[in-house]
Amino acid sequence: MMDEELLPRYQAKVTFEHRDFPQAKHPLARKAAIAARALLEINPKLALDFRREILAAIGEITLENFKDRVGAFAASHGVKPVRVLAALNDPKFDALVQRDVQDGIARGVSKTPTVFVNAQPFVETFSFAEIAAVIDEQLMAVRSAE
Repeated sequence: MMDEELLPRYQAKVTFEHRDFPQAKHPLARKAAIAARALLEINPKLALDFRREILAAIGEITLENFKDRVGAFAASHGVKPVRVLAALNDPKFDALVQRDVQDGIARGVSKTPTVFVNAQPFVETFSFAEIAAVIDEQLMAVRSAE
């Protein structure tokens, strides 16, 4: 929905912000978020591509092959695998992810995905039409206030 509908329609009009909220029931989610943070520091597009690739392959990734998958992704994108793999244990990246988790908890997030349009949450299952209606309403309010 993000790539095919929201961004094409709204990226020139609104700011999109990604936050990490890895849940404990997904044993690789936190490490994947940390790896994405390390890639974000190298190149924001790499972080987005990594998130997409990891989510697309979620059924194939295990605790045993996770590091190999991360390293292969890095290598295939011109990044030294050791750089991203070292970040998996870097307290700086862990702290960034933890800050997002704490912010999410403070905003009442308990499930993923959760999307906010300003303060209005859309939780777990929602449609493009639902989000678009609220974005359009917010954009109209901004135009009316100008």
